[in-house]
Amino acid sequence: AGQWMQTSLGGRFFPLDPRPKEVHISDIANGLALDCRYAGQGAVDRYYSVAEHSFHMTCYAQRLSWPPGALLSTLLHDAAEAYLNDLPRAVKRAVGTGYTWVEGRVQAAVEQKFGIEQEAKEWKSKIKILDNRIIANEKAAIMRHLQPWAFDQYAPLDGVIIHCWNPPQAKKAFLELYQSICVAGNLNIEGYEL
Repeated sequence: AGQWMQTSLGGRFFPLDPRPKEVHISDIANGLALDCRYAGQGAVDRYYSVAEHSFHMTCYAQRLSWPPGALLSTLLHDAAEAYLNDLPRAVKRAVGTGYTWVEGRVQAAVEQKFGIEQEAKEWKSKIKILDNRIIANEKAAIMRHLQPWAFDQYAPLDGVIIHCWNPPQAKKAFLELYQSICVAGNLNIEGYEL
């Protein structure tokens, strides 16, 4: 099966051979809560995790009345980063197809595990729009020395307030949102550990 990594639940995850049965929502929430956006280059007193990023995007999508499968796809749109870490877009482009291949396989295993393959595909472009727009909210909230960015062309997500939660808060909010989406959409809920 190849090289593996230990997860927060004590399991084994094989990033080059990801299997849905080894994907767990607790591990995703834990990994994303500990994964800092923008390679940690924001203000040191404004820790901002991928879990909080995903939470805010999903809450915004809820306000737009997206269906449960689309909401779960939004919440899990960066789930591969729980196992691989968040790389800045410039680095992802430079690293090229090797990283993209691994990330795609891990993300596919996540989508299969939670039964959202079709929704993730159908809503991908709309999720990407939210992903690009939230950058304005995040930049204003966490960067001390503002520079012009290519993404400045996108309008921020109205009403989104970046809290800069610590990892336990971000993990809890992520898992509670996961549960509420599953309950509202009558989707299978995987038990989780805070």
